[in-house]
Amino acid sequence: MNKPSNIVSFTEARQGLKALMDRVTGDKSPAVITRRGGEPVVMVSLSEWEAIQETNYLLKSPANAEELRKSLAEAESGQTRELTEEDLRQLAEDPAAFFNG
Repeated sequence: MNKPSNIVSFTEARQGLKALMDRVTGDKSPAVITRRGGEPVVMVSLSEWEAIQETNYLLKSPANAEELRKSLAEAESGQTRELTEEDLRQLAEDPAAFFNG
């Protein structure tokens, strides 16, 4: 998980809201907004939030979670290959032939 590099007070966030939003959406890193007497909040871009929600949804299924673990293990052990444009065309046209050929 990304550790927020942007930690700002509520006052700083309010005074520099546009710049803070630009940073969060530009580099896809969350910002923690602290506030006196209240729990801090995290600001993330909508695309990051949607990705987090999709990942959480997919991981609710034990079968999906296991497939993800297998895929990560394969990638970490180098059992991957880079796809060419031709590979992508073939995959789009006939997925079965791509994986069986």
